[in-house]
Amino acid sequence: MGHGVPDERDRADSEHASAQLQQGHIRTWQGSFGGGSGLLGSADRHLGVGLGTEAAGRPVVLDRRFRGSADVFPSKDGLAAVELLARKVAESGGFDLIYHDNQWRTLLTALVYHSEMPRAVLVNVGTDGQSQALGALEGEPVNAQTVAAVQFYTEHQDERPPGISRYSTRLPDTFREWSDRWFGIVRELGRQAIMGKRVAIITHNRNIHALASLDGNGQIDPDLMNQAGPGPNTIHVMTDQGLREWGGGWIRAGVYLVRHAETTWN
Repeated sequence: MGHGVPDERDRADSEHASAQLQQGHIRTWQGSFGGGSGLLGSADRHLGVGLGTEAAGRPVVLDRRFRGSADVFPSKDGLAAVELLARKVAESGGFDLIYHDNQWRTLLTALVYHSEMPRAVLVNVGTDGQSQALGALEGEPVNAQTVAAVQFYTEHQDERPPGISRYSTRLPDTFREWSDRWFGIVRELGRQAIMGKRVAIITHNRNIHALASLDGNGQIDPDLMNQAGPGPNTIHVMTDQGLREWGGGWIRAGVYLVRHAETTWN
């Protein structure tokens, strides 16, 4: 079976996740982001650092930071904005398949979309769908020095970023390792679209930007990768001419790249 090919187990998981969401066991835009009960509370206790959580009604405000494998929570306002966009998508036909990885910012965004279109099948592609793990750069502020470091590892695709940070959840990837996994998933999404499916993947800035940075030979242009990517809670459609931002038209068969909800590290 290829990357994230949906099966009956995915459909059963989708129905279970939707039921959990509707029963309030998954606290999203309506609930507390502290260390209470439910998935968010248990994840907060497991991580021990409460990345992007809100306690006693006070948001944790951080500067823009590199995320990579760091499991940063979406903000309450970010998920509220996702709810509005997801409703608009549902009113425009909705998605048949909603792919996501296993990080909280993408998973919770996917569950909000699924709550608006519960007939869609959720497909978890695991760590393969995550953004590139950047080692010691994860959690560092976005500035000229750190951008230059990330650019170096983009240009030198077999060089591995050193170390890990206290926010890292896995070892660092070379750019080639990460992009090979990501493009494998994209090919599977394309196969589903060819079969007439309306396919979404809830994903990350770096993943979307990799597709937007392809040159005429299908190679990633490192200079384009170094430019600003799409903002949170945006949708881009894959076309023969490249990526096009979704402007609210009817959802037709194709691949839709959905950036996850805003986090406190955006």
